[in-house]
Amino acid sequence: MGKKSRRPNRNKLKDTPAAASSPAVPSPQEETPYGAALDPNQATFYQLIASQDWAGALELESEMSAIVNRSENENPLEAGLINLMLGDAHKEIGLEGGMQQATLYYKKVSN
Repeated sequence: MGKKSRRPNRNKLKDTPAAASSPAVPSPQEETPYGAALDPNQATFYQLIASQDWAGALELESEMSAIVNRSENENPLEAGLINLMLGDAHKEIGLEGGMQQATLYYKKVSN
């Protein structure tokens, strides 16, 4: 026979804070990982992607495309990341024409 645990609720899972399990999303006051100031729409977009709210993220598609167009030369990694996220959102939603739209965004990332 093995030794029993002295902890009263040994089979109960330990409490972990919710913030530790969710991915870190920068706030509008913070900078992006690539140094540019974060636009409020961009912060919201990142939060929607992190929570897998694909429909909500696509509601900001035109704003994100404008940010990509502005930042392509200054922050190509940031622009590529946004295009990748938009492609993922289109793929996950699965609406008609969504895969073609996702493919267009994925091609922008590879260029």
